[in-house]
Amino acid sequence: MNEPTPPPAHSPVDLIDLHLQHLGMTAANLSRAHASFLDTRRSILEETALLTEAHLHAMQALSHPSGSVARQNYLFDRTHLDEFAQGSVVRCFGPEFRVFEGRRIPRIPNGDFLLMSRVISIQGSRHVFTGQASIISEYDVPEDAWFLSHYPNSDLPYSILMEIAMQPCGFLSAFLGTSFLLPREDLYFRNLDGNARVVKQIDAGGKTITNQAVLASTTLSGNTIIQKFKYSLTLEGQVFFEGEAVFGYFSREAMAKQVGLDGGMDTLPDMLADISTQAWISLDPRSFATSGRQPSLQPGKSRLVSLDKIHIADDLKQNAAAIIRAEQGINPSDWYFKAHFYEDPVMPGSLAVEAVLNTLQFYASQANLGETFTAPRFGQAIDHEISWKYRGQMIPTHRKMTLEVIVESIRNTNSGIFVMGNASVWTDHSRIYEIKHAAIEITEAK
Repeated sequence: MNEPTPPPAHSPVDLIDLHLQHLGMTAANLSRAHASFLDTRRSILEETALLTEAHLHAMQALSHPSGSVARQNYLFDRTHLDEFAQGSVVRCFGPEFRVFEGRRIPRIPNGDFLLMSRVISIQGSRHVFTGQASIISEYDVPEDAWFLSHYPNSDLPYSILMEIAMQPCGFLSAFLGTSFLLPREDLYFRNLDGNARVVKQIDAGGKTITNQAVLASTTLSGNTIIQKFKYSLTLEGQVFFEGEAVFGYFSREAMAKQVGLDGGMDTLPDMLADISTQAWISLDPRSFATSGRQPSLQPGKSRLVSLDKIHIADDLKQNAAAIIRAEQGINPSDWYFKAHFYEDPVMPGSLAVEAVLNTLQFYASQANLGETFTAPRFGQAIDHEISWKYRGQMIPTHRKMTLEVIVESIRNTNSGIFVMGNASVWTDHSRIYEIKHAAIEITEAK
């Protein structure tokens, strides 16, 4: 692995000089070069006119001794974030990014899946990757947020926590000019690995979450860039979610070479194989009822997860407490393809993590694990680390996501009942995700 050698930053004048050198100043093409010069100059002036005061302050941050300049407590607002998500990268980051205009570029999510409201500050200098850089951003959680509608006490779903934490990582990476390390490539930006833990339960509806993310390292190897981040979320001054994440920039050729976790082999299990058919209990998540069980222990329902089938085998004569296999159909019209990402539709890996946790909820409800509670509810496993590894992607041409969760631990805690399992996720026939120590807790509703 080699440390990256960032390309030099170019002023508008430098860009014009480089453009003229490329054309070649011979007598035969002098007139054409002059016309091109005028076109380039006009374009730069037009782009400069598009810069708002916030953009100018963001550009000042690149040369400020501390690497950060605040303007009324923020550098970028939602308008700028929307431009980067699905508009003009120049209108967000300035004329230097004109080289990427009109190309498919790495983006942050858009629409109501863009879980950033503003960027407060950035520490770091563009094209400098030898030290650490950081970003502080905020997200105003709507009191009636779409992802809270089926979760009690304004609990934030785990996938939403992941997205609030990691979306600023992508913004910081783009702001620093990571794509300039491979300027001729139309790059894809993907999460590869990560871990996180919920430090404490919060009520976030109608409140503002602050994120601090730190870019710890950047490594360039061939046509791939790997970056490592640390992040933490705070509410009212208290940390409640923290972890690490590894992201990669990949060329089209590198993405095409992804073969999953099993070397490209078809390892998809038969949904009812390996165990006696009589051992399986089959559920329909869409019509699941808690009749005969604790009625409040209902698995969360939202746009985040849409499981079609669940099969549970328990009372096993092995170490696992249960094996759960589930399926979810993939449709090109699914909402997340438009939101994640513009011109690069891919299912967020966070939704697969959410599906695994939702699968554990169905198991816990089916097993009536909350029978000793007066009003049981599902909550996050506190001070517990969940980790994930992604080596593939779910795209609109795929038709099915399959999960297998091995339930390995069910135990009593001071706050309730802890349920934990390890999971694998397949797209069609390739195993692409591995999620370790996925866990939920059943607690008494307050």
